[in-house]
Amino acid sequence: MKEAQHVPPYSPLVQNGTFDWKNKPANKHSTGGIRACGFVLGELVGDRLAFDGVSASLVTYLTTQMGQATASASVKVNQWNGTAFLTSVLGGFVADAYLGRFHTILLFSSTFLLAMILLTLEVSVEQMKPCKGGGDECRALQEGFFYVAIYLAAVGAGGSKPCASAFGGDQFDEREGVHERQRKASFFNWWFVVQSSTNVIAVTLLVALQQSIGWGWGYGVPTVLLCLLLFLFAIAAPFYRYSPVLGSPLTQVARVLVVALRNSRTTLNDHCVLYEGDEIDLVKQGKVKMLHTNQFRCLDKAAIIPKKEKFEHETQGMSRWRLCSVTEVEEVKLIVRTLPIWLSLIPFSLATAQTHSLFIKQGSTVNRRVGTIEIPPASVAMFLNLTMVLFLPLYDRVLVPAVRKYTHIERGITLLQRIGVGIFIGIVGMATAALVERKRLNLAGGRPQSIEVQMSIFWLLPQYAILGLAQSFTSIGRLEFFYEQVPNSLRSLGTSMYLSSVGIANFLSSALIAIINRSTEPHPWIGRNLNSSHVDYFYWLLSALLFFELWAFLALSFWYRYKPNHHLDATL
Repeated sequence: MKEAQHVPPYSPLVQNGTFDWKNKPANKHSTGGIRACGFVLGELVGDRLAFDGVSASLVTYLTTQMGQATASASVKVNQWNGTAFLTSVLGGFVADAYLGRFHTILLFSSTFLLAMILLTLEVSVEQMKPCKGGGDECRALQEGFFYVAIYLAAVGAGGSKPCASAFGGDQFDEREGVHERQRKASFFNWWFVVQSSTNVIAVTLLVALQQSIGWGWGYGVPTVLLCLLLFLFAIAAPFYRYSPVLGSPLTQVARVLVVALRNSRTTLNDHCVLYEGDEIDLVKQGKVKMLHTNQFRCLDKAAIIPKKEKFEHETQGMSRWRLCSVTEVEEVKLIVRTLPIWLSLIPFSLATAQTHSLFIKQGSTVNRRVGTIEIPPASVAMFLNLTMVLFLPLYDRVLVPAVRKYTHIERGITLLQRIGVGIFIGIVGMATAALVERKRLNLAGGRPQSIEVQMSIFWLLPQYAILGLAQSFTSIGRLEFFYEQVPNSLRSLGTSMYLSSVGIANFLSSALIAIINRSTEPHPWIGRNLNSSHVDYFYWLLSALLFFELWAFLALSFWYRYKPNHHLDATL
């Protein structure tokens, strides 16, 4: 007689250790899923409308309203964007260590809302405007207040960035099976679809409001929408799943490093016994037991059971600063493993940073008329985001299922493969930008920048579209990569690793522009008059950087080992 197959009893509770708003184990039917993500995406719309509405036109405001040179304004925009992305590390740490993702989003988004209110007043009320007459009469107090407001906005928007995407990922229980994991992967694709769609609205409708009706309307409308959508996000608290807050995760990293250093003279061999840890204690900490790996074996010394302790149960009373479990050591290895990948992706962000500054200034010099409509310079960025909006649903619904049949990988291709494809496309994008700029310079003939170049704005479409395609692969791939590949307790900080690389790239872009201009005097590559500059040389330089980045990234990809308890077939 055939033995009956054991079927585990059905449970309405999630298996990933998340809680509901009453701090009880979350119910899979009444919390999380698509409904909860709808409110998270709503908060994203409010946040991105306001942030992109400021970001897209900031270089225009600085040059037209405050009379600053193109290079100087580009540097300031890059520094501002860099601050917004680097602040994500602060938001990720606060979320993982103290407040949790939900309350951290509320804290930083409320700060962002306050900053937007201040900015709206700053550009609307005559007595508060930083400059009069397009920058002829700048007042120190009002100008200082303007910079305080925009940097407060950068901190507020940046601090909530990593928490929002990670909080959305928490709404799916990947232990429920393949279907739930695929829905989580789709969520990150649709996260960028919503983000890109919102950006298109920001750089068209909001920028049009700023240019035709007034800066006060252009800042005031997204401020009101941010307030409304943040309120809806807050009152939807009963529908969410919340990950437990376990204290500072960096303490664990410090413990592993300290114990490994203390045991540095201990010899690792086959006779060493490693402390596996108490499974009940691991569950209480929200951890998943991890298998031992051979990479970074020097860290294994933190888990060696002292020779005087014959059995593992005799280690129970030992200080956690003298002995760590294998799982704790492996979680630190995950962080160490991702750092070279994080570092290698900075050049890609350095290239894409130009879409918010130099690309926009290029657009301001050419013919932007379509019939009777004139496209504002900042609205040119919609080409990039429209590419992502059109391509990502096709990628998620058509390409991934088709490729999955051949690769048998749930995502179609691995995360690192997706990132690598995007870097390669980025090389093509920057080379295209250089060729288009060369054509624009030939037509400009060194004329003053105030005189329009007889070249259609649509000549810039290829460089924006190609870089939009590149970001569809690389930006989403690395967001997922850093979310998935770090320990579960560090997912907000993991997401901030992706964002911080963008922030560092913005600061490096500012430094690189300053160095290049000093090195190329008296004919700087990026001068006050773009028509007598050589921005095309700068784009070729960035294309070369991406070429070398690609080879470095490929080498790191073959070296990298995916998270041992990862559900995906992740072979490069």
